[in-house]
Amino acid sequence: MVWHSRCGDYPIMDIKHKLDTDKGVTQEIWDTQFQKQGCACAICGTYESGSKDWHTDHNHTTNTFRGVLCHHCNLLLGNAKDDPWILEQAIQYLKDTQ
Repeated sequence: MVWHSRCGDYPIMDIKHKLDTDKGVTQEIWDTQFQKQGCACAICGTYESGSKDWHTDHNHTTNTFRGVLCHHCNLLLGNAKDDPWILEQAIQYLKDTQ
């Protein structure tokens, strides 16, 4: 396990193999983004990756790096096919069924 020096005491796994270097995401870019996010998931704010690694999220249409996500939020976007309409429908469903 590697301790992420820029994020205090939050351990993360070595993510070098998770970098999307073909999309221009270097270790420095990843570290900077993760630090901007407060060393937490960009969506839910958890400090736990939810799996062995954090996920390097990217736009599947433009192939641009969006941020760092925990396992659960990465699955959320993937299962919704990155479609805001599906996510909005899911939010409305949850509100309607409380």
